[in-house]
Amino acid sequence: DFITIDGSEGGSGATYKSMADYMGLPLIPALLTFIDTANHYGVRNKFKVFASGKLITPDKVAIALAIGADAVSSARGFMMASGCIMALQCNSGQ
Repeated sequence: DFITIDGSEGGSGATYKSMADYMGLPLIPALLTFIDTANHYGVRNKFKVFASGKLITPDKVAIALAIGADAVSSARGFMMASGCIMALQCNSGQ
């Protein structure tokens, strides 16, 4: 079993602006809160934790792993390498 903690700062821009601006937590505070809560209730060893959300650079990946993530996923770096200009208009098909 696994749980994915996906920070609010990730994404392709294919969402409503109000959702992107006012919902969710950034990855690091969300991951810290989740790991602390799982440890508090003694259930942390029952599942793997995956982290995602703007993990572009190795230092961000290392921080997520140090906090307690078992694995990370990253798309933004690959999107940029393939030519995405991060115009936040993926939903327009342009």
